[in-house]
Amino acid sequence: MTSKRRERERRPARRPANREPRRRLLIVCEGKVTEPQYLRGFERWQRNNTVEIEIPNSQGVPLTLVQRAVELKETADTQAKRGRDAFLVFDEVWCVFDIDEHPKDKVNDARQLARARGIEVAVSNPCFELWILLHFRENPGARHRHDVQALVAEDLPGYDKHLRFDDLAGGVGDAERRAKALQTQADEEGEPHRNPTTGVYRLTESIARKSDG
Repeated sequence: MTSKRRERERRPARRPANREPRRRLLIVCEGKVTEPQYLRGFERWQRNNTVEIEIPNSQGVPLTLVQRAVELKETADTQAKRGRDAFLVFDEVWCVFDIDEHPKDKVNDARQLARARGIEVAVSNPCFELWILLHFRENPGARHRHDVQALVAEDLPGYDKHLRFDDLAGGVGDAERRAKALQTQADEEGEPHRNPTTGVYRLTESIARKSDG
């Protein structure tokens, strides 16, 4: 009897799950083709399998997108508490949307809600295709989204139907550098969200950080 009791006493307490502290990210996308195909390709390229992408069924304004992100974040938090599993919590929740066709006040409302509820945003002005274009070209100047899309189509014919990340992988570093330069210049001139700027580089950098360690 004593031997069994000692054996139980020596047995370690239930150990934490034997998993690395990997950062779990949720991305809620406005677009249904280009954005998710790019981001899924990027996460595979980074070998990061802790990224989840949500595409709302209905098209909405940025505020609706952020509201959906808040809902998913809170659901994950509740499940984590109920199951006592911290790995269910999203370390970061992102919204990816464009400025071009949305009223300025609606975009500002989305930004304010995101900031208040701990949601990150990767906003492109005029559109996500600016981020794609920066893989190939320097500052294109302020342009309408149709012009940006036409320039991307010169480098990637048919991209709007199917995007191959392999065609872009070699330009990721250039895109990040160029996007940062555009943002820095816009900030210095007091127009932080002007055309052309894109915050997608912040998201790609976050996906590339696979753990907190």
